Amino acid sequence: MVKLEGEDYMIRVEDPDLYRAMTFFDRKPVSAMVNVAAKAKRLLTAGVTASPEFMLRNFLRDSLSSWAISKDGFRPVIDSIKGVKKTLAMDGSTIDVMFSGASFLGGYVNGNDPEAMADTVRKSLRRKGMTPEQIARYEKSIIRNAAQAKGVVANVWEKYNRYGEALENANREAVYAAAIKAGKSHAQAAFESKDLMDFSMLGASRTMQVMTQLLPFFNARVQGLGKLTRELRDNPRAIAKRAGMITAASLALLAANWDDERYEELPDWDKDTNWHFFVGDQHFRIPKPFEIGVMFGTIPERIVRAMGDKDTGAQFGKAVARAIGDTFALNPTPQIVKPLVEAAFNYDTFRGAPIDSPQDLAVKAEARYNEQTSLLMRELGELTGFSPKQLEHLVIGYTGTMGSYVMAAADGLIRASRPGESASWRADEIPLVKAVYRGTGPAKSTQHMEEFYRMLNEVNQLKRTVDQYRSEGLTDKARELLEEQGGILKSRRSLSRTQQQVRVVRNKIELIQRDRTLTAEEKRRRIDEMLARRNDLVYLAVNKNKANWE
Repeated sequence: MVKLEGEDYMIRVEDPDLYRAMTFFDRKPVSAMVNVAAKAKRLLTAGVTASPEFMLRNFLRDSLSSWAISKDGFRPVIDSIKGVKKTLAMDGSTIDVMFSGASFLGGYVNGNDPEAMADTVRKSLRRKGMTPEQIARYEKSIIRNAAQAKGVVANVWEKYNRYGEALENANREAVYAAAIKAGKSHAQAAFESKDLMDFSMLGASRTMQVMTQLLPFFNARVQGLGKLTRELRDNPRAIAKRAGMITAASLALLAANWDDERYEELPDWDKDTNWHFFVGDQHFRIPKPFEIGVMFGTIPERIVRAMGDKDTGAQFGKAVARAIGDTFALNPTPQIVKPLVEAAFNYDTFRGAPIDSPQDLAVKAEARYNEQTSLLMRELGELTGFSPKQLEHLVIGYTGTMGSYVMAAADGLIRASRPGESASWRADEIPLVKAVYRGTGPAKSTQHMEEFYRMLNEVNQLKRTVDQYRSEGLTDKARELLEEQGGILKSRRSLSRTQQQVRVVRNKIELIQRDRTLTAEEKRRRIDEMLARRNDLVYLAVNKNKANWE
C-alpha cells in the first residue's frame, strides 16, 4: 500500500528482490535485550579496530583481496599506498567516493591567583620577543580545565582516527581510481568501490540481522564471502587465475619453511592466519586475507602438510574447522557472554587451547600466571582470588587490543613503582611493528607447548582413572582401559620430569624480572635465554614421546 497525492494505491511488485528491498525500510526494531547485547559487540569491535596493529593488518589483507577480485588492473600495496595519500589529502576523487557513500566512516607569589599568574606569563613571553598573536596562539594550547583537557584528547583521537580511516578507505579509493582509469563512469566506479565490503547490506532474514548485531565481525565475513561468491560467478576465469597464484605462492613458501623448526613451533592459529618469512635470523609475517586467504592459502597448506605427515588426520580436521570457523565468524555465541562462557569452560576458542593450562590448575587460582601475564591482572588476582589469566582473557575478550594497551600502560606504572629496571622490549612487543615483524627472540608460546600440556593432561587423566577403577574393585575396566590407551603411560615419568624443569625455568624468569640490579638489556638477554631453554625442553619431550600416541 502506497499513498500518492492523498490516495491509497495497491502496487504489485513482481521482482522478489525489489520487494524485499522496499519492505526493508519498515523492518521491525529489535528488542531492548538485543540492543544491550549489541553494545558488547560494538565495544569489542571498537577496541579491536582502533588498534594500530589491526589497521595495518587490515590494510594489507584488503589490498590483496582487492587485487584478487578487481576487474580493472588494481595493483596490490602500490595502489593501496596511493589511496592512503589521496584519502589524507582529501583530493577530488576522495570527495567523490565520500559523497557516493562508498567511504568507510569518525611562582610562589601568584600561585593561587590564576589571573595574576597568567599576566606574569604573558610578560615573560613578551620579554622573549613573542608577538601578541604568538602569545594568543600559545595560550590556546594550554589546557585550563577538564573540558579543555577532554577537547585536547578528543582532538588527538580525531587525528588518530583520520589515519585509521585513510588506511581503511585506501583500497576503496584505489579501486575507484582503477575503475575510472578503465573508462567506467563515476557512478559505476563508486559502486565498485563500495561493493568491496558493503556494511550497509544486512539481508532480509531477521535471524541474520540479529546475528549481525550480536556477533563481532560477522557481517564483515558474510559480506566478504558474498562478494567473493559473486565474483566467482561473474568472473570465474580471472578469479581462478589469481586464486591459483595465491595457492602457488603459499605452497612455495610452505616448501621453503618445510624443515625450519622455527616455523613448526609456531602455534597453529599463527600458521593459519599469516604467511611467515625467515630472512636469516629475522622473522617477518604478512596477514592472510580472510576468505581468499583461507580458501586458497590455509586449506591447501593444511592438505599438503597432512599428505607430508606434518599433521595427523585429527590435527588437519581441527585446523581446517578452526580456520573456517574463525575466518567466517561462525561461532554463534553472542559477544555479551562469549568471554564469560570461555572462561567458565577454561577454553580459548581462538587459540584452540585452555586459558589456564593443566600446570596452572595444580595451584591456587590467584597463582595462575606466567611471564606474559599482565601485572595488573596479577594484582587483581591476589585481591579477588581469581585466575590472572582468566581475568586477562575477560578484559581482552570484551575490549580487544585496546584493553591490552590499557593493561600494558598500567603494568608500566606498576613496574615504575618498583625498584630496578624492566626488561627491554622485544620486537614482538612494539605496537604496530609487531603486526609484521617478530624479531629474532625465542617464541613466547609454541605449538610444542600446547602439544606438551595436552599429552601431560591425557597421561595424568588416564593414570587417575585407572587408579580410581582399581580402588573401586573395577579391575576389568582398568585392564581394558590400559589395553586401549596404556601405551601413553610410558611417557608419564618423562613428561612429569620436563614439567618440573619448565617450572624451574619459569621461576628463574620471575626472579630475573624482580631483580633490582640488572639493566633492562641484561634482563632481556637472560629472559630470552630462559625462554629458549624452556622451548628446547618442551620440544625434546614432545618428540621423544609422540610415538606413544601414534
